[in-house]
Amino acid sequence: MLITEDTTLSRPGQPVVTERAVEQQAAALMGENKYAFLLCSSTNIDRLAVFFAAAQKTGRLFVCDSYQKSVLDVVTRYGKERSPLYDFSRALTYGENLLPRMEEKGFCMPIRTGPWARSFAARFNPERSLLVYSMWEGYLERDPELKDFVESRTWTTLHASGHGLPQQIKAVCDVVQPRLGVIPIHTQAPERLAEAIAPFPAIPLPDETVYEL
Repeated sequence: MLITEDTTLSRPGQPVVTERAVEQQAAALMGENKYAFLLCSSTNIDRLAVFFAAAQKTGRLFVCDSYQKSVLDVVTRYGKERSPLYDFSRALTYGENLLPRMEEKGFCMPIRTGPWARSFAARFNPERSLLVYSMWEGYLERDPELKDFVESRTWTTLHASGHGLPQQIKAVCDVVQPRLGVIPIHTQAPERLAEAIAPFPAIPLPDETVYEL
């Protein structure tokens, strides 16, 4: 049995943005804005990787808090042998001692919402600062605190969904060869899966359904 997300089947015709394209745009934004604050999931490793790469290309520091650094250290330990994109060894943990270098060289800094982030961002020239929102825009409407935090700064959206395309889901099925079937999750169009993965059987389930093997 294979369980797979099925998000893009409900978004036919929507343009696909790659992580490589995000990296190129991130580098351009860092070239134009000396201080870049990044708002994304702390476990969106590919997104963090392309922003880290963009910071390296533009000569900016990549600075994060101790929790984010601990996540990136795990990725570096197990991922750098597979791809240099997952080598975050040059990422820095924030401390007051870094402020002179941050002000001189510029930086990219993943942050979270909250009073500390607001006060810290206010320490840098707003005309040379940019908040990059790199998550689903629907969260802004669901979370008034998040929306207020984002709109309190000069900001832009730079995001790629990260969800697999139908042909990519089919490719996974071809490798896994699920004999019993494929259960779609995280989708608004589960009924479209059967055509995308044929001849493998699709098993769309209503929410809160128990499926016994």
